[in-house]
Amino acid sequence: MNKVKLVLVIILSIAAGIFAYQNIAPTEVLFLRWHTELPLALLLFVPLVLGYLVGVTQMWLHARKKRRQQKQEKKSADTAAEGVSASPVAGEPETGGKSAAEVIIPPAAPLHSDHSSTSDTGGKV
Repeated sequence: MNKVKLVLVIILSIAAGIFAYQNIAPTEVLFLRWHTELPLALLLFVPLVLGYLVGVTQMWLHARKKRRQQKQEKKSADTAAEGVSASPVAGEPETGGKSAAEVIIPPAAPLHSDHSSTSDTGGKV
């Protein structure tokens, strides 16, 4: 593919050179109050170069914006991955960011039985 591009550039360069050689006659240019004479080839070459520069600048700005978005997405993904790895494992108590030594586990509540000395018979046995 690079050879095809190279051949195309060479052909277009030769064609542009022939065009410039054949169109060296001065041409009158009028724009508002500005008046000058330029070779026709130069008159056509200047807008061509300006269009090329606008296109290259637009592509550069688009690529720069895309790189920034990719960098931001990667940063978001890294942050999300850190958040996932920092979350507690299923079945383990959540420590709220404290180490195991700092976590105070409350004592278990005593087991109570609601069985009293009286039964459903009204206290009679």
